[in-house]
Amino acid sequence: MEEWQAIQVLKRQGHGKKAIARQLGISKNTVKRHWNRQAPPAYQRAASEKMLDPFAPQIKEMIGKQFIGTRIFQELSELGYTGSLTSVYRYLRQFQDDVRDRTTIHFETSPGQQMQYDWKEWQVPVAGRPLKIYFHQAILSYSRYKFVTFSLDISTPSIIRVLTQALVFFQGVPAEIVIDNPKQLVLSHDRQGVIRYQDDFLAFLGTYGLKPDPCQPYRARTKGKVENPFFYLQEHFLRGLEVEHLDHLGERLARFMEQYNARTHSTTGLAPVQLWPQENLKPLQSDIPLSFQKESRKVSWDGYVHADSNRYPVSLAMAGKKVWIERVLGRWLDILDADLKPLARYELLREHQVTLPHPEHADLAKEFLDRKEQRRLQVKVVFQETFPALAPDFIRLAEQSYTLNASYHLNKILDLLSVYDHQAVAAALQTALELGTPSVRSVQGLLPEKLQQPVLPTSCRTACLPAVAKRPLSLYRASYGGGAR
Repeated sequence: MEEWQAIQVLKRQGHGKKAIARQLGISKNTVKRHWNRQAPPAYQRAASEKMLDPFAPQIKEMIGKQFIGTRIFQELSELGYTGSLTSVYRYLRQFQDDVRDRTTIHFETSPGQQMQYDWKEWQVPVAGRPLKIYFHQAILSYSRYKFVTFSLDISTPSIIRVLTQALVFFQGVPAEIVIDNPKQLVLSHDRQGVIRYQDDFLAFLGTYGLKPDPCQPYRARTKGKVENPFFYLQEHFLRGLEVEHLDHLGERLARFMEQYNARTHSTTGLAPVQLWPQENLKPLQSDIPLSFQKESRKVSWDGYVHADSNRYPVSLAMAGKKVWIERVLGRWLDILDADLKPLARYELLREHQVTLPHPEHADLAKEFLDRKEQRRLQVKVVFQETFPALAPDFIRLAEQSYTLNASYHLNKILDLLSVYDHQAVAAALQTALELGTPSVRSVQGLLPEKLQQPVLPTSCRTACLPAVAKRPLSLYRASYGGGAR
């Protein structure tokens, strides 16, 4: 480089080749080599054969078959290649047209032509506990009018429910929907463009007359109108978000999207809410039913439905009957009767082995306790009428010793009158009272061994026990529609 520069300077000063060689102390051949060179000499590495050059024809053939790098490396290894996978990837770069693959053409759609849909997973602290939430966004491509909601799962029914909610929010149906290639909607999408959809998604598309338009595999930028707003949602709403409960999240999200739809869009120059009325959407039929997969359950005899190891209450009138359960957006559990009429809706429990309180159980328990208390009072009244002199002190001692079980002992002592006479039982009560042992076993142990059959007082057991109805057997036979078998 320095020789070339010095020779060019002396040449322009009018010196000859011999004079330049003599002045610079170099050979005349060196001067001749640089004399007519217009640019400085550049280093050129001697060409060498690469390890993969002998396999160039096979590599081109495999590229034509759209083999991926690891497949090409495997095939070359079987042909005798001993290099690394990294060398194969480096060699393949010369066959890639990066500019063509990465170039994105920006285009606009006509009103009512297209809706784009995508979702994003995010961890949101709910009441201080991190919860995985899926945020769904649908956008009308012409007006950029957006619908955003969330779910706690990402199943096929949840996505279809969200898309249905989006159509209701937009008050109409566009001509097509652009989606990614999620397994919940697309079973397969090969390089030749053959696409297989999930049956439930096909039912949704046919019901509303939507044409699906999945992105090319690994080219999510095709639906850039929904990708870019997700970044805005992430940075301006989700990052740093904390809520006390999911209803609070829904309220804040609704306010945020209302403000976002009212914000001027940089491309259209108008707010989405201003352009939305110009969308030429097809009318939405609100009476179209969408059926989702349900699970059958049998209601337990205590009025509970089991789901995911938890128990959810339903009316006791449904005990022993078949019902259907359906999970909604991973957030709610709907319980339906055999005719698919709703019975109850509960928030899905995230814990396990939990039984929710049954509202009817509290009423039944109160009714049972009221009857039990009434029975205790009746036993005390009969005991006082049977043993008027001993009853006050004996009842007080029994309640101090056995609290709520005092009526049991009093009732059993009254039963002894069917075997022993009144005088003997009264004497035993007096002795038990003196000993401070008011249990039925103590009283029975103080009775004489000789048994008698007294006549029961009318105020005793008959006053406490309900009358027993006696019916002939023929009535039961007639009720069941037949005679003896």
